[in-house]
Amino acid sequence: MHEIKREILRIREQIRSLRPHQILHVEDKEISSAFSRLDEIAATEVQEEVLTGLEKDPEIKRAIPDIASFRRAFGLKLELQQVHILLKSTHPWKEIRNFLFYPNYEKLAQMEFYGSGLKKGDKVVFVGSGPLPMSLIMLSKLFHIHGIGIEREKEYAILSTRLINHLSLGKYIRIITGDHTLVPALKKTFSLYMVASAAYPKGEIFSVLGRYLPPGAKISYRTYEKGLRRLFCDFHIPLPPQLRELKRIHPTPPVNNSVVILQRV
Repeated sequence: MHEIKREILRIREQIRSLRPHQILHVEDKEISSAFSRLDEIAATEVQEEVLTGLEKDPEIKRAIPDIASFRRAFGLKLELQQVHILLKSTHPWKEIRNFLFYPNYEKLAQMEFYGSGLKKGDKVVFVGSGPLPMSLIMLSKLFHIHGIGIEREKEYAILSTRLINHLSLGKYIRIITGDHTLVPALKKTFSLYMVASAAYPKGEIFSVLGRYLPPGAKISYRTYEKGLRRLFCDFHIPLPPQLRELKRIHPTPPVNNSVVILQRV
């Protein structure tokens, strides 16, 4: 445990002064190395008591927000790189299948589709869809689901719209600029409200969904529960009283995320 703790704290010191534009737009071997090392740590098998000890450690608790923020930013960097590769490709569907995480997204789409009881042709909303809305892309490709992606960064909303059209999915997916506060204004009934892993602030998002969604509405989100990946997940807040957990679908390889299905009561 002590060796893992020292390594996490060392990486935290290495990345804590980085600004978002440095992570997103500067090619730096040390930044890439820090992300790769965190991935290696996340994949390390440890006993539950070791993980519990790290979760309770005051120094680790203070470090996790910086670590989680860095991982989200670097994940966004990888998404942006992939989007530009796809937009340049004359065969984007062939290219997208070469994406490192394609099998993960395919499996996650199946978990969400069957876990939430979706049917072919249903409509979903995806809060925090990002520049590469793979969840909507896979649900549409595999199950003909129609979706609206909500992305607060206008640049990413425009970029993802270009990608959707490049993949010939424009009749299934629409991207709009905004945040979770737009959900009540949509004034439509959706079969599932999806919250992206990188969508923040989680507490406020779930509070809005709890207040404004109609009774019976289903919500999905993803979280890490196994091993040290759980340590790097900084979403550990109580749900509002209007939302109850219906189902928790645990991952099977190559997926590491659990899919949690909630319902508005």
